[in-house]
Parts: sequence; C-alpha cells; structure tokens
Amino acid sequence: MIIKYRRIAILIIACLFFSINGFCLGVSPAVVCISGVEIGEDKNTGFDYVVSNDAENEQEFTLDVILPVMPSDESLKGYSKLPDLSWLYLEKTNLIIPAKSTGTSRIHIKIPRNDKYYNQHWAVSCHIVQKGNSFVNAAVAPFIMIETRSKENPAERPYGEFGITPGIIGVELRDFKNKKVSFKIYNNSDKDCVYKIKSFIPDAESKNAKISPSDNFEWINEAKWIKPEVDSLKIRKGEDKTVEVEIKLPEDFKISEGQKGLEVLIFIESDKKEKRFVRVLLVK
Repeated sequence: MIIKYRRIAILIIACLFFSINGFCLGVSPAVVCISGVEIGEDKNTGFDYVVSNDAENEQEFTLDVILPVMPSDESLKGYSKLPDLSWLYLEKTNLIIPAKSTGTSRIHIKIPRNDKYYNQHWAVSCHIVQKGNSFVNAAVAPFIMIETRSKENPAERPYGEFGITPGIIGVELRDFKNKKVSFKIYNNSDKDCVYKIKSFIPDAESKNAKISPSDNFEWINEAKWIKPEVDSLKIRKGEDKTVEVEIKLPEDFKISEGQKGLEVLIFIESDKKEKRFVRVLLVK
C-alpha cells in the first residue's frame, strides 16, 4: 500500500565555536534540518539559535540570514540555495548578552503560497558575528536545511531548473515484499537534458554534516533493494517523465522494534550537475 507521508522532523548537530584572544563565541545548533514546512504559512519553528558569550564582559552580536556555503558531504548536494533570503527570518537580529551568559533568537519560515514551492529542498545560513572595534571579530555561520511539504500532484510545475514530485514516497510494508512506486522529473530548463538516477545511502562513517533519515527511521541496509528501473533518462525541455522504482526486499527482511521504518534516497543529477532527491520510506 502506498501512503501519503508528511515528514516533520528536526535534525540538530552540536555547536559551532569560535575562539580568539581568550574570547569564545558558541552557537547551537551548527546544523539544523526543518522538514515538512507548509507553504503560505508563517511557521514558528519552535526552535531557537542559542548564542553563548564566554567573555568576562557584556557583548553585542548581530544575526543575519545569508546564502550558504554548501557543505562538502555528497548527501547534501541535493539541497539548493534558498531563492529568497526573506523567507527565513529571526525574531531578533541583535543580541546584547551579559558576561558568561546566553541569548536566543527564534527561527521563522514564511514561504509564499504557490504550489511550485512544494517538494523543495533548500539551504541557507545565519551569520552570527560579535560587534566591536577589534581587528578580528568572532563570527560563525550555522547551516540550515529546509524541506517543504511533499505533494504528489501540485497545481504548478516545481520551482527550479528541474524539479521532482513527490518529495517523499511512503510505502506500507504490511503485506508485500516486492512492489513498484514512481516519481516524476520535470525539465524546466531551456534545453533537453539527460538525468542520472540512482539509489543512495549516506555514509554513516562520515564526520561531515550530512542528510539525516526521517524521525524514527534508519537508512536501509542495501540501496539495491530499492532501485530505479533506469539509471539515466532524457527529457525534452519543458516536459516531464515518470520514473518507476522497484522495491524488492529479501525474505528475511524486517524492521527493528521501536522504529517506524527504513529509508533510502533516490538522487537525480542533471547535465549541469544539479541534484535533487526523493525520500522513499518503508513504513512498518
């Protein structure tokens, strides 16, 4: 059974620190992924940046939303830069923090109401810098990933040079071992394009920031169990095509207690090396 699955999860990775001349600035989190974001709503994420002032005196900090420096991990290549920086904003863009204390600023997301913004994976950074007259001021730039809500049949073609629908495919495992599902690739560019397609599992051993599985899901053991029927596909400009994905699980396949299910990514890469991905969730 194919089900509609709305992924709502927040990934948090530790802190960033900057230390100079005995002064230490700390910001948490270093990396955050906010998923299931609805378009047309002013979303209070319920999530704060926490800025730590380790100095012996009061310090002032500015917080600005900026274009991201994309991390190197291969799993994050499927995120593109947020089209409009005003879509993510902070409640406070200036913090005055007492010595040995912390300040906070709440993250909000407001994406315009248009169906083309469903099924998107975007990235942005927040530049947090100590104000002062020093030759070198402490600064950090934590990384934010935004995944808008998955929608199978949006009224508009997806935003970008190329797009995919849906962003998430949820499959209930109750009564099957083998099944086919599908997603669609849209060529919105001004030329014909060949797309490479493959199943992908992020490297669990990587120490870099990387894409995370959905809440209470784990990456599947073998990407080959969920495999696109083609590894490349030519699509004429302005057109779209459907890609079939075969799910073929071993006889002894099972999902551990306490988990909702297992997950794999389908990565799609264009001639221009742009990437998108679809999450395939095997739901217990």
